[in-house]
Amino acid sequence: MSLQGRTGEHGSASHWCALATTVLPAVCAFVLPFDALHDLAIRSGIRTQPAWPWPIAVDVTIAQSTVAGLSLSRATTTAPALAAAGWTVAALQIA
Repeated sequence: MSLQGRTGEHGSASHWCALATTVLPAVCAFVLPFDALHDLAIRSGIRTQPAWPWPIAVDVTIAQSTVAGLSLSRATTTAPALAAAGWTVAALQIA
């Protein structure tokens, strides 16, 4: 997709195929854990109404850790250790 972005081929079939095969798994990867985390929140005693933001908070935290790790790894020469720490935190949140 990076090469397509540089050549301006955004209307090609391969561009739309790459976009679809990126977006569809991402949506599934959000929906399935969302349902499981929502159910976990309810089983943990959180009422149904305030239980829906909990899975979003978990997913946003994972995404934030990933973005922070990537941006820190490019920011300075000492960042690889910080990036590794960010990836470790993200992995622990997933587990």
